[in-house]
Amino acid sequence: MSQKTIARLERLQQLNSNRQWINHDLYRLMYQEDLYIIAYERIKSKPGLKNGQ
Repeated sequence: MSQKTIARLERLQQLNSNRQWINHDLYRLMYQEDLYIIAYERIKSKPGLKNGQ
């Protein structure tokens, strides 16, 4: 996983805590393959999920 993508997601999380801030380039993250890998890793490690779902 790219540290750059992780850092970018963490920065977006910080910025989004400010209700006045508007992200106009969020769609660009959708082109980052690392984003999907990170999301999968976070989802699959959640307790309560059954194998195969």
